[in-house]
Amino acid sequence: MSEFDILDSPHGSTTMRGLVNAQMDGAYFPVTIREFRAKIDFRGLRERSYEFDRISVKTMLLAHPGNCLGYRVRYDGRSIYYITANELFPPSTEYYSGEYEQRLLGFVKGTDALIIDTNYFDESTSPRWGGDSLPLRS
Repeated sequence: MSEFDILDSPHGSTTMRGLVNAQMDGAYFPVTIREFRAKIDFRGLRERSYEFDRISVKTMLLAHPGNCLGYRVRYDGRSIYYITANELFPPSTEYYSGEYEQRLLGFVKGTDALIIDTNYFDESTSPRWGGDSLPLRS
């Protein structure tokens, strides 16, 4: 039998198990989670550091409704950062947080690869977030 660990943060009062079960409901998907021929463990993550064998994972709570985490994964001297749904607001808006922006920049600094999930057009973002201007390597 196969075994899977699914790790993610709870979203509001809904656990990852609840989200996966809802997505795989018969109305949306032909196979329910109860029909898997596998042992599945769901583990909720919070903002902190984790160690899995030789892999180090650090998480950061992102600016997004509900709980949404960014991930910094390090293995064998290399790193990849994945910033999931994240809302950055321009300084001219009431939602802007310079403190959050600096915290996020510190979190991603020094990465070998950065993956950012966003829904903004290049024209609507500040130049400091575009192209080569993001200070990944010092």
